[in-house]
Amino acid sequence: MLKNKLETFYIAVENARAIVGESPAKIADVILSEAFPNAYEASLAEGCDNMLRQGAIDVIKRYITKPCASERQTSFNDLSPDVMPYVEPLARSSYLVPSMSGADQDEETKTLGFYVPITELVNDPVSLRAARDFMAGKTTHMKVETDKLTALLEYIESQLATS
Repeated sequence: MLKNKLETFYIAVENARAIVGESPAKIADVILSEAFPNAYEASLAEGCDNMLRQGAIDVIKRYITKPCASERQTSFNDLSPDVMPYVEPLARSSYLVPSMSGADQDEETKTLGFYVPITELVNDPVSLRAARDFMAGKTTHMKVETDKLTALLEYIESQLATS
């Protein structure tokens, strides 16, 4: 039963993708009440609909960025062997490529763009650069937060050392 329900969910994801694009938040908004009507109604009644929505967004995001192994293998078989040493170490099979228009804005993450498979990125250096730059920006943000946490940790440890 559960497996069957998940198949229904992923079919609904694909149908919604065709309509609203690659935004996990938009996809979740379209399908939650259809895929899980009882759970959705109960979550609204109990006030946890945002948690259900966030969970669905997380699952959809993983589904979009990590296609099934057989699909990845089939797609990667089409790539030139000389590019495979660069593709194989990547953690994902698709990456967010930000766009310049607001038409495809993901309301949940405030990110503009679409998830593009590696198999397409290797043939589109402009999009590949945009995906790389987006990831670099996330890295910079994480470095800034790490530095702030380091400063806090050093302060706390210095306070403990003097007490």
